[in-house]
Amino acid sequence: MHDERNEMCYPHELDEYIQWCRDEKRLDEKTIGAYAGDIKQFIDWHGDCSPVDRLTIRRYVQHLNRRFKSSSSKRKLASIKSYMRYLASETEVIDANPFDTIRIRFREPVAAPRTIHLRDLKAICRHANLLSSATPSPQNYYQIRDATIILLLLSTGIRVGELCNLNKCDLDREARILHVCGKGRRDRFAFLEHQSILRGLDTYLAALDLLLSRSDGNGGADCALFLNRFGRRISSHAVRDLIAKRACEAGVDRRITPHMFRHTFATLLLERDVDIRYIQELLGHKSIKTTERYASVSPARLRLIMRTRCPADIARW
Repeated sequence: MHDERNEMCYPHELDEYIQWCRDEKRLDEKTIGAYAGDIKQFIDWHGDCSPVDRLTIRRYVQHLNRRFKSSSSKRKLASIKSYMRYLASETEVIDANPFDTIRIRFREPVAAPRTIHLRDLKAICRHANLLSSATPSPQNYYQIRDATIILLLLSTGIRVGELCNLNKCDLDREARILHVCGKGRRDRFAFLEHQSILRGLDTYLAALDLLLSRSDGNGGADCALFLNRFGRRISSHAVRDLIAKRACEAGVDRRITPHMFRHTFATLLLERDVDIRYIQELLGHKSIKTTERYASVSPARLRLIMRTRCPADIARW
């Protein structure tokens, strides 16, 4: 008779798993929420108490591939695999992880990271510098904030979530560094070497101090580096909105997102022959494979190669 403990009736262990991810693996809440959502989807799809075996997994992969991009399917399956590993190693719910007996390959299309066209980038930077030149005051705080965020994203390549989580104490103005807490709570430094961003930060901090002097300092304003209109820590959604707004003001008709600044930062460094491992460190990528995708998207470099390295007589073929 089949042992009932090896069957799929274990959604109750999900709460314990989530707490384990929080306490033992020290994952951030956004990642934990994604894991929980993926696992709940699988439990709802499976529906009954039959064992999860190789056939179940293959059927679920087919189900995912019909509804999601390969990158999303791969992530959802990784969430379930991690949960099964936990159940097999940390509990007595199942005897073994069924993923250990199956190998799944995904053919992921290599999507070129979306970058900002140089013409648009110059227009956005000119507009940001104009906004940043305003006299620091509570009334000018938001335009100076927006300009500082844009210039900071471009000059450091940090993620929008990392920017929103910045505290005032993370900025060391004298050392010209920014302490960044990245994915998986991996810390790194962003270096502030351009005078334009340093001047912009000085103007912004002056405007921030004036704004806080007129408020009661609630909602996280005492520590957050960037605030929203309610005096609380700014959100990723708000950053996306302000970038779209300021890009439109600069005359850019293409939708610009925060992550496009990160892609542009990496691609510009690559086009300037910066070693890809240095770019990996600056971006906070755990794996070099994540950084290598930028190596395939450098049209300026290809154009330069054709102009300077291609045999001159090729045009006469």
